Amino acid sequence: MDGLSVAANVMSIVDISLKVVKLCKQYYDGVKKAKEDIVRLQREVEHVTSTTGDLKKLLESPDASNFTATLKLVNSVDGCLNQLKDIDNRLEMGISRKEMSRWGLRSLKWPLISGQIEEAINNLVEYNRTFSLALQVDHRYYVFLTGCGPKS
Repeated sequence: MDGLSVAANVMSIVDISLKVVKLCKQYYDGVKKAKEDIVRLQREVEHVTSTTGDLKKLLESPDASNFTATLKLVNSVDGCLNQLKDIDNRLEMGISRKEMSRWGLRSLKWPLISGQIEEAINNLVEYNRTFSLALQVDHRYYVFLTGCGPKS
């Protein structure tokens, strides 16, 4: 997979992350139970959104082909995207139920069980770490190549 494909998937992560955060807010507002899990999931998705926003900027830069660590994130980007799509699908199913249209927010039921949330959060934490490390490696490489950076 080339840099353009990675960039496209990174952009998809940013888009779907924002959607998941919005859905979490809707659930948080409408569901009495599971608020702590919702907040934790929403916070982790926001972290991933921030980090992948930085990845997106890097991959859209003119020097993108030089950032080999970031370009090697294919599996992590795909895994993160799939994890977010799964969360998004589960949340969408919960909101789009027939009961929702009939009864409104009172019928909202958090569609993820605690174990699923733990696994999703742990996966997102790992993806975020991977993305952050790649950004650090490529930033140091850029500083080394350009001589731009803090002077000692």
